[in-house]
Amino acid sequence: MEELEAKLRDRIAELEAKRAETADWLKRREEALKMADEAVVAIYSKMKPDAAAAQFSAMDESGAAAILVKLNPRAAGTVLNEIEAGRAARIAAEMAGVGVRRDVARSVQ
Repeated sequence: MEELEAKLRDRIAELEAKRAETADWLKRREEALKMADEAVVAIYSKMKPDAAAAQFSAMDESGAAAILVKLNPRAAGTVLNEIEAGRAARIAAEMAGVGVRRDVARSVQ
């Protein structure tokens, strides 16, 4: 019985750590969304796609995703097309929020 209780305590601790990790990610995501205010979005929406892509390639993926998600879909797609494929995929996953959900689902199994 004590062994089962110990395993249960360990599992609870693991789940609590994952909950804290998810809460931290949500906090960072909210901060990134705040960063992408309307003025910044307006600037990027007027840039040429290759110039915008160069800027997005130099910034962190959360920040890039936060701005791109506020652009119209056609403009965002054109910019993503100019970014290196692997990085563009990570940014797109960040835009969709897929990165964390997949990690959380994998850790719960």
